[in-house]
Amino acid sequence: MRIHTAPGRLGTGLAHAAMVGALALGCVRMTDAPARAGLVAPAAPPINTPPRVAEDPQGPPRTDRVVLLVIDGARWQDVFSGVDPARAQRSGMTEEQIVGAEELTPNLHALAQRGVALGGEGSPFLSSGPNFVSLPGYVEILTGRPATCWENDCPADGAATLVDDFRAMPGATDANIVMLSSWDRLANVTGSAPDRATISTGRKTGHNLDALRADPQGAFFYDRGRDSAPAPGYGDYRPDGATADLAVHLLHATQPKFLFLSLGDPDERAHQGDYPGYLAALRAADATLGRLVAEIASWGEAGRHVTVAVTADHGRCDNFNEHGSHCAESARTFLVMGGGAVPRKGLVALKEERHLRDIAPTLLALAQVPSSTKSGEGTKDLGAPIAEITAPRDQRVAGALQGAPPGAASTP
Repeated sequence: MRIHTAPGRLGTGLAHAAMVGALALGCVRMTDAPARAGLVAPAAPPINTPPRVAEDPQGPPRTDRVVLLVIDGARWQDVFSGVDPARAQRSGMTEEQIVGAEELTPNLHALAQRGVALGGEGSPFLSSGPNFVSLPGYVEILTGRPATCWENDCPADGAATLVDDFRAMPGATDANIVMLSSWDRLANVTGSAPDRATISTGRKTGHNLDALRADPQGAFFYDRGRDSAPAPGYGDYRPDGATADLAVHLLHATQPKFLFLSLGDPDERAHQGDYPGYLAALRAADATLGRLVAEIASWGEAGRHVTVAVTADHGRCDNFNEHGSHCAESARTFLVMGGGAVPRKGLVALKEERHLRDIAPTLLALAQVPSSTKSGEGTKDLGAPIAEITAPRDQRVAGALQGAPPGAASTP
């Protein structure tokens, strides 16, 4: 299929992002909630400069922990090329509001500068589809294989996910495997043993929810999100601001082995045809990334060994407000990953198509964690570690853990 392309601009902003990030190290902190009920927490300040994790010469980096952020419905075009001038003008935006990619998402660019960014140049980074909607995309990201049910109302099937894989890590507990999402439907992709993790999907659904309220700040953030109105979503949707505050608090409180965070406001705004609102939601998601990275940076040496990955579950149709099987271009998305064992390469032109299903095996290979999806189980289109990110040794380890011959996973 033919995927429309746009000129990539990510690489041009990397040096600037790195310089600003160095100045900003340690300046961005999570918002503190009051210790007493009934008080209103101050709003989180906007993130104008991207923090970065300080380098420390104490041995080579490794991946001991993983943070995976999914920005629902974020367009790869905005990530790599910035605000779309034509669409902005049609939406009544001013010339001053039409900014480049590095100004639109500075924290994402800083992460790319100290890691790898895929999907802007060369071959595309894609959802496998064939229906490019959210729940199948999340299934693919979390399981490492394409979904077999292709709608947003698919029931839970109990298939193992990254939640199960990282729960098996040494030192993992129910409290430090965390899955948070604004969209309640992600309750159907929580893995084979969701009660062995701390999970909150939407305002009220989840597992081990008492753990979220284990301290006054956690109770404040959880209760505020539970009691909030669902806008810009509907039903049991929790707005991204509430989800993000809870995520940053739990990152600080538990230093999780695995934190999965899904933010949905960009997709909700886009479905409403609101390009300025979508851009504001994308900026807010980028600001959340900055808060997460700043918290990790405060851990010192331990922060060096955290891998942070950012992607989207699908792209968008050329008409912007839609996505799905009726427009092949909405398959295209992106992946930015940095920290831990991820090499420093910046913007990388893919030599061949890669997919959302490749994210899980890549993260597991970096962390040297065995996958619960074994080769030879009759799985179709099983994902593989991405060679542009994982070293040959990581790939051999991943292959051995999955029962494949040594070296079998080294070819993407």
